Amino acid sequence: MKIDNRDGNINVRFSAPPKEDVEITNASAPISLTLPGNSNFEVSADCHSCDIDTEFESGTLTKTSNKSGDSHLEGKYGSSRGPRITLKTSYGSIAITKTS
Repeated sequence: MKIDNRDGNINVRFSAPPKEDVEITNASAPISLTLPGNSNFEVSADCHSCDIDTEFESGTLTKTSNKSGDSHLEGKYGSSRGPRITLKTSYGSIAITKTS
């Protein structure tokens, strides 16, 4: 799945763990991605002048931020290999949440 957007919120919700790569690029607006808690994935998320929040705390996910307000999230989640998730936005936050 590939989404390229500008100036509008992106909300993507998976009812089952994704099996294919996901690439979402947005400008001047937030990205919200919701995945089942039993998902396996590799993630690379970049946010210019904004923050990244995730409910997927365990695994090898590493979040970094710099003084200019840019944030980066990188790593793997789950016990087996999963698809690659790439998220990029500017001036809008990134939220990666678990389905309830």
